[in-house]
Amino acid sequence: MATCSAVKATIEGKTAPGQIDVLFRHIQPLAHESNANADGIKANAKFQRDLLMRTSTVILGLVQEKELTVAAGYYEIVTGNVTLLGT
Repeated sequence: MATCSAVKATIEGKTAPGQIDVLFRHIQPLAHESNANADGIKANAKFQRDLLMRTSTVILGLVQEKELTVAAGYYEIVTGNVTLLGT
């Protein structure tokens, strides 16, 4: 079963070093809705994709000009598999 340390730490109220801790406030609503399982991981990946496009005018401009596609995805550290969730 897939798990996400960031989602799990958010549910448990833990902190993370460096910039990862900044993401927790964005992950928290998603984590509590779906827990740290695959649904939470997918929801977080999609949320982070959307956040990136909302907060970066450069990326958003390239997406709008169809010069860049931003897809959500996640990496399973145990298997080494990357799963893309789409645009």
